[in-house]
Amino acid sequence: MFRVMAAVLFFVAFAGLAAAQTTPGDLVRCGDTDADTSIRACTTLVASTGQSDDTLAKAFTYRGFSYLKKNQYDPAIEDFNQAIRLDPANAWALANRGNAYFNKRQADRALQDYNDALRLNPTGYATLFYGRGSIYSGRGEYDRAIADLNAAILLKPDFPEAFKSRGNAYLDSGQSGHAIEDYDQALHLRPDYLSALQGRGNASAARSQYDRAIADYDKAIGIQPGPALFRSRGIAYRATGNSEKALNDFNAALRPTPSSGVLDDRGDTYLELGQSARALEDFGEAVRIEPDDPDTFQRKGRAEFFLGKWGEAMVDFQKNLSLDPSNPYAFIWLHLAGARAGKDDAGGMEQQAGKVRLTEWPAPIVNLLLGKMKPAIAIALGSDGDADRNMSQQCEAQFYVGEYLLTQRDKEGAATHLEAALGICSRAVPESLGAKLELKRLGQ
Repeated sequence: MFRVMAAVLFFVAFAGLAAAQTTPGDLVRCGDTDADTSIRACTTLVASTGQSDDTLAKAFTYRGFSYLKKNQYDPAIEDFNQAIRLDPANAWALANRGNAYFNKRQADRALQDYNDALRLNPTGYATLFYGRGSIYSGRGEYDRAIADLNAAILLKPDFPEAFKSRGNAYLDSGQSGHAIEDYDQALHLRPDYLSALQGRGNASAARSQYDRAIADYDKAIGIQPGPALFRSRGIAYRATGNSEKALNDFNAALRPTPSSGVLDDRGDTYLELGQSARALEDFGEAVRIEPDDPDTFQRKGRAEFFLGKWGEAMVDFQKNLSLDPSNPYAFIWLHLAGARAGKDDAGGMEQQAGKVRLTEWPAPIVNLLLGKMKPAIAIALGSDGDADRNMSQQCEAQFYVGEYLLTQRDKEGAATHLEAALGICSRAVPESLGAKLELKRLGQ
């Protein structure tokens, strides 16, 4: 996921500025900290005759920087292009052109400029490492992201954005404890930092600390209410069993513009309340809004699965798998539904499994469904040295083993594992809701 971020700016002066210029007064005004003053002075300077390439390169760079401060990214890029043409070793222009591309969400071009700037200036700037680290984080390259953000913080220890971004990388890589530490530091440096409050709330929720999560979401909503915050708080309320407040927040999140993710969350709430018709209506609307999003089909299929609509679930899981053929969960759900529907497709399973990522968790569950692994071994392989990943994987191991045993008509064994899943799983994850609904079906 490519995270939205405010423009990254590099406050780095050119060495020996005044001494190198034939018109230092004009160039000093061109480099004024007020963007409009800078743009006017730089425009006059680049339009004048007799200026050296060095002077013009600096003028284009300053004006590009001022456009960047005003979030006018296209003219900024045009000026940085001119500056780099005149001075190919201008690392400052390269770095800030990277910022303009980043804010235009052209991550590949931004990354190339950041890399080129670092080749010219290996010590870098704190904000350069921050920008590159944020791109790596958005691409799921968390180790590289954290390394760059470490460098940014080392260069600038009072850099709240870098702490927040590193917190995001830790959270997305399943290290919620480290994430909370970074969000704490970001909020120490900037107490009203909205996205750090939201991030810390998300990290607390990932650790099933829902009261702490709700407290952070409350503060963030008090600063600037928005659909994402209402959705996050609604998920936390649902996890605490407060369905009424959860529905209020999901409704608030849906008010500006319907979102498939929020519809799915509200659908899960209705499903938990036993309002199956309203749940299926929300899941169907989510698919209509995002017909190319594999997750919407998986969530609709899960709802049908838990309601015993095996054939309909298979259709949605098949669509999920066709849109995301390497997703092991799409494979798992499709073949659990097929087994519950009484369809034996061992050959098709083997063929589809060949496209699934089997180098990491939940590979043991896939192998369990393929008949290549015993339930106890699959559960044992869910253990992990990291506490957060261990909880998540043990939750899934118990749940999916329980589902597998239901396909083998071992209701007693299935109930044991589903009850274990309920005791382990965060109440915000689908496996928790699934275990609860399956146990209800079993009369437990």
